[in-house]
Amino acid sequence: PSPSLLARNLLAWGVGTLPLTFLIFLMLGVVMEIQAEAAVVEYGLSNRLPELVSLSLLRLAPILTGFLMAGRCGSAIGAQIGWMQLAGQMRALRTLRLDPERVLFPPLFWSLTLAMPLLALAGLVIGAGGAVLALGSTLSHARITTDFFISAFPGFLTRAELMLFVVKSLLMGAGLALITYAGAAAPKRSPADVTASITLGLVLAFLLITLIDALLALLFPI
Repeated sequence: PSPSLLARNLLAWGVGTLPLTFLIFLMLGVVMEIQAEAAVVEYGLSNRLPELVSLSLLRLAPILTGFLMAGRCGSAIGAQIGWMQLAGQMRALRTLRLDPERVLFPPLFWSLTLAMPLLALAGLVIGAGGAVLALGSTLSHARITTDFFISAFPGFLTRAELMLFVVKSLLMGAGLALITYAGAAAPKRSPADVTASITLGLVLAFLLITLIDALLALLFPI
C-alpha cells in the first residue's frame, strides 16, 4: 500500500479512535475493580484482585476494541466508500486506469489490521490504570496497596495469553476491513443502498468479531 495513504488511514482509524478507547477502558477498569472487590474482599482475598482484573481485561479488551472499531470506523468507512461508489468516483478511478481494490483497499486493510491490536493493548493498560484509580479512591475497601497491584498485575499477563490476545485482534481488524470494504464497494443505485450497506456491514462485523473471539477461546483454552 501507499505509505502516505497507510499513514493517513492509521491516523484516522487508529489514533482517531484512541480518545474513545481511553474513556471506555478507563471506566471499565474502575467498574471491574469495584466489582472484583465485591467478590473477594469479604473472604480476605484482596491479594487476588490483580489476577481477576488482568484476566478479565485480557478476555474483554480484544472483543470490546473490535466493537469500538466497528462502530466508529466501520460505519465511517462504509459511508465514505459507499458514497464514492454511488457518485461514480469508483468508475472515474477505473477510467484513469487505477484499480480501486489496489488503491483504496490495501491501506484500509493494513491500517485496521495494525490499529486493532495496538488499541486493544492500549485498552489493557488504560483499564489497569482505571483499576488503580479505583483502588486508591475512597470507594475501595481492599486490603492491598496500589503499589502491590501495579507490581502484581504484569505477572498474570503470560506470553501465551498475550499471543492469543494479539492474534485475536489482528484477525478482528482484518475481518472488519474485508466486510466493510466489500459491502461499501458493491454497486449502489440510491442513498438508501448506502445506508443499507452500512447497517448490514455493522451487523456482519459484530457477528464476525464475536465468532472470532468465541472460536479462538474454544480452540485455545488458556
